[in-house]
Amino acid sequence: MAIDSYFNGERRGEGPAGKMEMQDNNNQEMSLFKLNLWFGRSLWGMQLRDEQIALDYLMTRPEINPNKIGVQGMSMGSTRAWWLAAIDDRIQAWWV
Repeated sequence: MAIDSYFNGERRGEGPAGKMEMQDNNNQEMSLFKLNLWFGRSLWGMQLRDEQIALDYLMTRPEINPNKIGVQGMSMGSTRAWWLAAIDDRIQAWWV
């Protein structure tokens, strides 16, 4: 399963300033960063939470063996892969 993280893919322009953020990806990242600070959370933590929600969904699928869930990524995704493996016991293997 691959999900669009904040300010990427179909989620671009869905931040606090809407379509205005489509002009410069850094604007959306910065506004989401600031918004999450106001709520006492971090953008990085919210990205990891999104991936945990994806895991929640995978666990409901009958074709998924919950003992064989792995995670992988490249670039920032690889960093999130090992962070996710560190905070969620459902991850059994990771590749970076």
